Amino acid sequence: MHNLIETSALARQLTAESSPSIWLVCADVAFSDLAPPELDPGAAAWGPTYFGVRVGGSR
Repeated sequence: MHNLIETSALARQLTAESSPSIWLVCADVAFSDLAPPELDPGAAAWGPTYFGVRVGGSR
């Protein structure tokens, strides 16, 4: 849970020209097997084996 909170807090502080996503994934699952959803800027998604946030874009 601590890693999820820290990742979300970090992602809110980042800015980028293109809006990147940051994903935390269970070590026993291959990222290619997850099929994570496409996220809109500022959105988050989670499931039993992953948590992802997409940075909201440039300020």
